[in-house]
Amino acid sequence: MEDDSELDYIRTFLGYIHTTATVKHISEVRSTNKISDTAKMLVYPPEITGITDFYTEKTFKVKIVESSEANLMSAINDIVIGCWKLRTRQAITSYTRPASFIWCELFSSNQAFEDSQNKKWFQDITLKTRFTTS
Repeated sequence: MEDDSELDYIRTFLGYIHTTATVKHISEVRSTNKISDTAKMLVYPPEITGITDFYTEKTFKVKIVESSEANLMSAINDIVIGCWKLRTRQAITSYTRPASFIWCELFSSNQAFEDSQNKKWFQDITLKTRFTTS
């Protein structure tokens, strides 16, 4: 699928920086249960948090599901490093940054937890992003 929306941009970015997870967005599937992988992420539509003459700042909620706490922390670390590389314009293997996607940082999260029945680990994070307005 060709990236043509900001949801696509975030999905693709996360897929390149944390290569062991299947990443989808809410327009593709409505629940992480419908993603057939043990490591998965689901990107939700953004909330606009600021606008200037040059960019729009948005926050995206991302639900992360991993098979262990160690894998969850690895996913978080990959996202932090990937955001730093995007902000500092460093290369991310095989990833081509859309010209309008200019900023990303891990902004906040809920408390991680383990589901006692299926032993999977869950955490929702919030990514703060900026996209150019022109």
